[in-house]
This record gives sequence, structure tokens and C-alpha cells, in this order.
Amino acid sequence: DDSSAKGSSVSDTSTNSSVEEVTEPWKQPRSPELLIQQLSYTFSLNNDEKGYMERFIRFKAAMLLGTNTELFVLTVVPLAFTLPCVKYTILAISLASEDHLEAYRDSQKYRSLAKFDRSDSPSTEIRILELLMLVLMEIVMGDGMESTL
Repeated sequence: DDSSAKGSSVSDTSTNSSVEEVTEPWKQPRSPELLIQQLSYTFSLNNDEKGYMERFIRFKAAMLLGTNTELFVLTVVPLAFTLPCVKYTILAISLASEDHLEAYRDSQKYRSLAKFDRSDSPSTEIRILELLMLVLMEIVMGDGMESTL
């Protein structure tokens, strides 16, 4: 029994070291694809949430941010997703243009989780999101954002 206990403790140690490697602080992803995988894993997004977030990163972020999109997405979105109010805001707004019923229901759920007032329109939410994102971008990247947007 003692020898099997020692064997299991050795395997536990190797398991622990591999877990520590996985849970290291954020590494700068080299591409939006890697970022999507990283966010999905870190925040345990289900398939629907991953799809909504992927569409936001690939399409809606570009509409909001123009030429700064890639830099913004790789630098700021990971930070934004650590704040539940911003995470759910992104998911709610990502769903705003989807027209099927399930997306509408999910959008309502994320609106609630993001603590949006029921009277807020999608355009109000988008302005709130833009403001949050720009503030986060200023914090992360420093001065000079006004001249580039």
C-alpha cells in the first residue's frame, strides 16, 4: 500500500506542475484565433458564448474601433473579460444584431447579467461599451488614443 501511495503522490506532483503552467497569467496572444481559444478556456465559455464572442472580436470590434481593432482586441479584450459587467456587455451587444429567437433570449440574459436597465436601447449599450473599451484602452496603452480614433 505504501508503494502505491508514493506512486500516486509522484503523479499528483506532475499533474500539479502542469496545472500551474496552464494557469499562468495571461500571455499576449499572437492572433485573434489564439485569443478566442484563450478566453474560451479561461472563462469556461459555452459554445454559444464562444460563438458570440468570436463574432464580436472578428466583426463588431472592427465596426467600433476601425484600424485599431487587432491591437485593441489582443491587448484590451482579455482585460475586459476579467470584469463580469464588461464580459456580459460584450456578449449582449454581440447578440444585438442576431435575429433568431434563441439569440434574443440569450441577449436578455446577458443584458441582465451586465445590469443594463431594461429601457437601455442597443445603441445606448454600444455607446456604453465604446466608452468602457476606450477607458480600458487608455489604461493599458497610455496617451495618444484620442488622435487615432
